[in-house]
Amino acid sequence: MPDIMVWITLIVVILLVVGISPWLFRILKKVIKNYRKRGVYTFPDGRKYVGEWEYDLPNGLGLLTLPDGGKYTGEWKAGEMNGKGILTYPDMGQYVGEFKDGVPNGQGIRSHPGGETYVGRFNNSQFDGEGTFTHSNGRKYIGEWKDGKFIS
Repeated sequence: MPDIMVWITLIVVILLVVGISPWLFRILKKVIKNYRKRGVYTFPDGRKYVGEWEYDLPNGLGLLTLPDGGKYTGEWKAGEMNGKGILTYPDMGQYVGEFKDGVPNGQGIRSHPGGETYVGRFNNSQFDGEGTFTHSNGRKYIGEWKDGKFIS
């Protein structure tokens, strides 16, 4: 499917040929201006986003800082954490890896403040697939995980 800018350009050319009204010109100008930009936005709940935007949604690379000190640095798509990123919570640890639809999905590493670490696959924020969980005492569980539970 062609990029949205190709469609906008085509519409503008057609309207220039057949005539364009001033209000339609202003709308098209606003759409083009909002297509891709960088900026800072503080949400009413105290979250702060710094990064790339597309159509008034975080899209591209960005940093989200949460009121409790948590933060996400990484890739965004249509307002959701999507792609590779780092999610850190002060008292819950850190996740480094792949995100889909705003949650850990795919390959990643979750480290807890107590020294526990999981390296492996995630599905909807849970250990799922091949992975290794290492306790702070060095004991390891290596194998298959399903819905956050070790199965073999």
